[in-house]
Amino acid sequence: MTKAKNKETSKTLEISKRYANIKELSVYIGLSVKTLYEFVNLQKIPSIKYGKKLLFDLQDIDKLMENLKRPHIASEETSNNIIVGFHDSKYNVSDSSHADTIKHGKGGQDV
Repeated sequence: MTKAKNKETSKTLEISKRYANIKELSVYIGLSVKTLYEFVNLQKIPSIKYGKKLLFDLQDIDKLMENLKRPHIASEETSNNIIVGFHDSKYNVSDSSHADTIKHGKGGQDV
């Protein structure tokens, strides 16, 4: 059994079936129905068209969401390295003319 909580109504929806319609999926993953329709049209999310019904295999959705996870620590470390590298290259004071610009500003006034 899978449980999903709707933020707007604070109600818990129990889904004990394998397939869900678009409204149930919206509650399950916290995206709007409109967004889900857009994802279906762009083929970003697996779906099943059965007659007029649009269904979603919750096992496929769980796998998709798992694959979309970004590793927190690695991405944070990469971001920090990029920022530090940019900062170091932009404000490298080993060049005396650049150091003078930082110290006195472009117009020769102290910053």
